[in-house]
Amino acid sequence: MEYPLVTVIIPVYNRQYTIRRAIDSVLKQTYKNIELIIVDDCSTDATVNIIKEYKDKRICLICLIKNQGANFARNRGIEKAKGEFIAFQDSDDEWLADKLEKQISCMLKEKLKASFCPYILYEGKQNSIIPNDYQNIELYQNKLEEKLKRGNIVGTPTLVVKKEVFFQIGMFDEKMKRLQDYEFIIRFVKNYKLGYIYQPLVKAYRMEKSISTDKNALLDAYVTLTEKHFDFIDLQSVIDNIFNCTNVFGGNKINWNDFDRVIDVIKKKRLLEEQDDIYKWIVDYVYEKYFSIKRMLVKKYDFFCKLLKTKRFAIYGAGTYGEKVYYELKMKNLEPECFFVTELSEELEIDGIPINKFSLCSDKDLLVIIAVSWDKQNEIIESLQLQGVFEFCIYPFC
Repeated sequence: MEYPLVTVIIPVYNRQYTIRRAIDSVLKQTYKNIELIIVDDCSTDATVNIIKEYKDKRICLICLIKNQGANFARNRGIEKAKGEFIAFQDSDDEWLADKLEKQISCMLKEKLKASFCPYILYEGKQNSIIPNDYQNIELYQNKLEEKLKRGNIVGTPTLVVKKEVFFQIGMFDEKMKRLQDYEFIIRFVKNYKLGYIYQPLVKAYRMEKSISTDKNALLDAYVTLTEKHFDFIDLQSVIDNIFNCTNVFGGNKINWNDFDRVIDVIKKKRLLEEQDDIYKWIVDYVYEKYFSIKRMLVKKYDFFCKLLKTKRFAIYGAGTYGEKVYYELKMKNLEPECFFVTELSEELEIDGIPINKFSLCSDKDLLVIIAVSWDKQNEIIESLQLQGVFEFCIYPFC
């Protein structure tokens, strides 16, 4: 049996410490009829020199003259690909040796235009298999679309796709910095059946400075998904994911503007002009999420206030909210050492308690209550952390 040529595409940017692992795992595949296109996205470290050390004739190196992101690099690789099938590897990941052999064999047998497999995700000393229910073969072979409506479980390095597909449904969206694999897969499953190999055949490593850790890019991606695939995605899952992106449970940060962006997209959709009940349901769901977070912040604040009986504290904010906190605590015989503000005004004290410019603070032992409007909270939290102040809490009624 003659096996078709498979083009493997690796986009890379400043991965001098991991690129060998990625390349070696491709070259050591049991499936030998491959070409490897590596697209360097204008690296500034030793990445290109390392790639040039390889003398394997199957390798083609393309060096871009301007950094434009992984999707741009992947698409340039697709345009240059000679293979009937295209597979994708990331510059910090690793394939198991029989990955291509198993996927190509399955696709040829079942006459599929694409396939994917689970992957092992390594985060520090921990690892997990994605998706965690990967052994549910019935689900992933026959009900995959329902799973994908709620979120993505297809990693780009697990994908093998017939080249012709990209010219039928389009390539990766170069404007998206994250979830580009999810957006492509949604387009794919709207048109074709996606094959599934239930064995984990990829080792994925989440790097500390990877784009996959960029929450702002993730939020932008969810807005784009809502715009492009409103008819496919499960809106409740999108809203849940956006709430998770706010990191409210880990860092006190609540970015309500992100919800406004998604709601604005939903408002513009014609479907909601005809079905107001859907919009009402979404708004109700968002507000329920909002109040659940508020309840969590109240509990956290109540616990924080108990510490004030034995520790020194300050109030960040000397306006309406700051004074409100002050008088509430005064009723409990609790008094701050000072008020903090970002910029000083003419008023230098409240009830004889000084108002200080926070940037001049050198006391790292003060507990701080943040009492400002929500749109200013993130900036203040960053200022606190830069000054080495990590014991703080948001007043939950701002």
